[in-house]
Amino acid sequence: MKLYIKLLSLTLALMYVFLTGYVSGIFVDVSGAAQAILTEKLKFYPSPAAFEAIWSTVYLLETVLLTATISEKKLRRAVTLWVVSGGIDILAAYALFEGKLFAFAFALILVSFFVNCRLTLFYAEHSPLAALPEAAVTVWRANLAIYAFLLLT
Repeated sequence: MKLYIKLLSLTLALMYVFLTGYVSGIFVDVSGAAQAILTEKLKFYPSPAAFEAIWSTVYLLETVLLTATISEKKLRRAVTLWVVSGGIDILAAYALFEGKLFAFAFALILVSFFVNCRLTLFYAEHSPLAALPEAAVTVWRANLAIYAFLLLT
């Protein structure tokens, strides 16, 4: 594969991860999140430092996966799912932190989890090596859905 295709794929993947992470982060109220963590509902929530490390790992995995997806012609059909997942993540962050719409945020995070399940199955079919990191991202989305459900109850 040509170098310029790989570099363009990496650039697009970095733009996607930065855009979704940055816009989602705009809505995250750190003090509100810290207060929610201190409640009894989320007593198993990771520490803020661990949470940040986990998100950094998720963003790294997404960058690697999206770079491979864009650069490989047979995987490009998954780009639509990536865009949907990113949009849902931004909406979920807004609903959870800005709107305090816990039920809606839970529903959005659950949809994001299902989109990531579909991505995992897609990669398992077309590129089994890429299915492993996508499965890790999907497990994290399931974890977020559990936390959102606990905030809902």
